[in-house]
Amino acid sequence: MKLRRSIIPVLLTYFIDHFGFAIVFLLFGPLVLGQDLSIPISQPERPILALFAILIFPLAQSLGAPIFGALSDRIGRKKTFLISISGTIVGNAIMDLPFIGEDLLGS
Repeated sequence: MKLRRSIIPVLLTYFIDHFGFAIVFLLFGPLVLGQDLSIPISQPERPILALFAILIFPLAQSLGAPIFGALSDRIGRKKTFLISISGTIVGNAIMDLPFIGEDLLGS
């Protein structure tokens, strides 16, 4: 029973992490590659911008992993998971704000 309770934060972190990665694919691709952009971007530049938008997430994970590893050694794994989950939730919410506003305003 103790094993199940200790794996819940790991699975929750894994789920939220991959949910954030899915948001990158689902939202940034159509935003960058779509024809109705509010910021004019030429057609040849759109795939490059989409590539950078998608690559930022794994790059940040690669750079953040040693930082969170050292932090977990210092303050503990559970607290580090809570910090990581909280930061991811806040980041996902900030990314979703423009879309939530559109839905609420009916645009």
